[in-house]
Amino acid sequence: LEHALLCENIQTRLQAQQQVVFNLIAQDDTKINISLAKDSREIAAASKQDSSAMKIIAMLTTLFLPGTFMATFFAMPLFDWQKPSIYHVTTRYFWVYWAVTGPLTLATMVMVISWAYWHRSHLRAEAWRARKGTDGETTGDDSTSNEEEMSDPDNGENSAELVERERQGKWFSKAILRRRQLWRKGNIKKQDDPESLRDE
Repeated sequence: LEHALLCENIQTRLQAQQQVVFNLIAQDDTKINISLAKDSREIAAASKQDSSAMKIIAMLTTLFLPGTFMATFFAMPLFDWQKPSIYHVTTRYFWVYWAVTGPLTLATMVMVISWAYWHRSHLRAEAWRARKGTDGETTGDDSTSNEEEMSDPDNGENSAELVERERQGKWFSKAILRRRQLWRKGNIKKQDDPESLRDE
């Protein structure tokens, strides 16, 4: 009877300590989330200020653009303002301006659109490679690390011990993560222990 009571007390203490660990983990997560929220708020405020400054610059540029274009256009030597009639102000080489400006503008627009399309496709390809790389690393890193440790002739028997310790550490971290998820969902049971997670 005494042994049964002692085992029950030990089990109760272990459950209480486990609950304390879960509470500490949740508290740390809450602190991290609060700090991330503060950082995100500061970044959002800085981005808002930058966007406001860019809006002001764009508005000023749009405001002065027509006047700048007209001043540059009428200042070209293709106009002779000394002529007595306004119909003879333009010289006979005035068509050269339009013959050069039109194709150059079209070529610039085509280049900009082509670059934008290439840049977008390049970003999509990089994102796809990143997703593929992260999916492959999760399955490939464990096998490669274990193969390197087992194939090293200098380690001898220590390599098997390191692999076993690594496996136990991974199992313990997975068990803690699962119990944490169960605790967050509210589905954790008092009878759950790491041995039951090991069986699963």
